[in-house]
Amino acid sequence: MFQDTIDAYSGPSPLQLLQPLFTQLSCSYRLESYWTYEVCHGRYVRQYHEEREGKKVKLQEYYLGRLDNTQFGKLGKELEYLDNRAVEDMPVKKIDGLNMPYLQLNMSDGTECDLNGKKRMTKALYVCYLHRKHEVYSIKETSTCEYEVVVLSPLLCQHPKY
Repeated sequence: MFQDTIDAYSGPSPLQLLQPLFTQLSCSYRLESYWTYEVCHGRYVRQYHEEREGKKVKLQEYYLGRLDNTQFGKLGKELEYLDNRAVEDMPVKKIDGLNMPYLQLNMSDGTECDLNGKKRMTKALYVCYLHRKHEVYSIKETSTCEYEVVVLSPLLCQHPKY
């Protein structure tokens, strides 16, 4: 029965469903004890810390990954291919104890890493979650200067695979 729903679905692709988030130039934030993370959807992920001394502001920042129009075009073609996967082949991420399928955007060309000389990169995982509005659920460094950010968004929920 569920497979019939997927087969009958002729609505927007997962990337098209997220498009309003990318075109509105919106950003989501996560505040940690030292760092603040800024996820500007479809554009970049930035990590920064501000220190204020009187009127002087000292800013320490790193871009963890960027996505430009060329990469975005390639991504559309790649996701079109991946969209043909069976439900059981969809990648999943554990969110609040449940395995949730996600859409992955690879963001590269971040600030150069002083530990290995490579540009920082981030995998942005978008997960369907009806009761959150593009919330940054988690962000972590998976290996040296490589990151994973999980974003909860209701936009993907219209697609039967998510």
